[in-house]
Amino acid sequence: MTERTIEGIVDTFLQKWIDAGLNMQPREIEKEMAGPKNSDGWTTWYAIPSQVTDSVIDDFEELIGQQAGENEWGISLYRS
Repeated sequence: MTERTIEGIVDTFLQKWIDAGLNMQPREIEKEMAGPKNSDGWTTWYAIPSQVTDSVIDDFEELIGQQAGENEWGISLYRS
C-alpha cells in the first residue's frame, strides 16, 4: 500500500497547479516562495518545506492533551 501523507497529497496537487501555470498572483509574494514576475506583473510562487518539526508537534500535543495521528482515511497528518 502506498503511504499517503499530507505532504505527498499537497505536493501532488501543487505540481498540478504549477503544470497548469496556476501558481501566480498579481501581488508581492514572500521572498522565500517567490519566483519570477511576468510582463503583466504577476509573480510565480512555489511551496517551501514546512518549518514545523516533530518537536513542535509534540509540544502542541502536550499542550492540548491530545495526540494526533492518522485520520480515518489512513493519512498521516504530520510526522517526518
